[in-house]
Amino acid sequence: MAQIFNSHYGREADQWSLARWIPELGQDINKIWNKHDSQIKDFNTCSDFLDIVLDGCLVGALSALLYNNNESTQQFEVELETMSLETLKNTVEKLATQLSDLNFVRRKRSGVDGERNRGQENLFLFMQQALMLRNLRLAIRQGDSGRVLNALSYFTIWFQATKSRKYARETLRLTACIRRLWSEDLKVFWMQNCLINMSGKREGFVALDMFNEYIVREVKNLMRDNVTSESDAYLRDVLSPLVMMFWDARRKMAEETEINIFDFHSSPTNSWIEVRKVANWNMKARLYPWSKSSNPGQQDSVEVPDRFIDGFIVLAGTVTIQNLKNDMMEIRKNDEVEDGGSEDDTDEDSETVGDDSEQDMESDMESDME
Repeated sequence: MAQIFNSHYGREADQWSLARWIPELGQDINKIWNKHDSQIKDFNTCSDFLDIVLDGCLVGALSALLYNNNESTQQFEVELETMSLETLKNTVEKLATQLSDLNFVRRKRSGVDGERNRGQENLFLFMQQALMLRNLRLAIRQGDSGRVLNALSYFTIWFQATKSRKYARETLRLTACIRRLWSEDLKVFWMQNCLINMSGKREGFVALDMFNEYIVREVKNLMRDNVTSESDAYLRDVLSPLVMMFWDARRKMAEETEINIFDFHSSPTNSWIEVRKVANWNMKARLYPWSKSSNPGQQDSVEVPDRFIDGFIVLAGTVTIQNLKNDMMEIRKNDEVEDGGSEDDTDEDSETVGDDSEQDMESDMESDME
């Protein structure tokens, strides 16, 4: 989310940017985004903001596909109730096909498809990237590890063109392990255990790292101010393993006493006004490629980087793949030394094994790249 926000923040003067919509939608930048450190300030607030902007973009896109000469969603809103399901379905599928073209912006920027429009290009990239993030979040919440893996493949390429070196390295490593290196049993084990559902709700799954954050937070809450070696040992050896038992006990006590201790939700707000504002702006500015009489837009707008294409270019240089292979071969070499035998003998043996393994790994990765 930070990478998407950093890419699309832009300037308020840009024809399309998130910076334009923060004041327009009454958001406080200090609660969303730290411009100096390029970090998310409040995840939930930022997530809600991106969802509203994305929904507005999608509503405007559907309206522009149906009525490409209009400058607002008014006709779309009026006719939506009486519109046939087949018409709406075909329009949604057409939009999905358009947004699935990950080479669209690259072609536009190369001049192959005619005159450029930076506002259109930036908006199109935002919809693609924000939808992929939404797909990943929904896949996690719904416990669909297959969709998680598909989204991970996209972001693995995406991260290669960012400054998030650790994410770039580890997503590439995990993708290689799942698709090529792990046994089928280990792959199935990962697929079945990368998400966890402690609430029992249909869409109550979370990623393991988020569950781990809960455990760490609960353990920290159990720490005493006057820590001693005895109290520290008691926390680690006795209390920490009981965190999930405490979780069950609190809920059971709340159920028995008929006290709803976890209902912190207020009445849901209607975001349609904000969604409509975004959609109408996009339509009036002719920011959709399929809008009739599309204008060239502001050519001085900040050009949003196409992380997916840029990531492919980085991978095509093979440096990151070679570094990953070297790291893996070094780990294998160290493991063989620890398993027994002298280091010299192991080095001699692993050199032969390593050459074959490295060649096989290189062949597999090149096949995947193709």
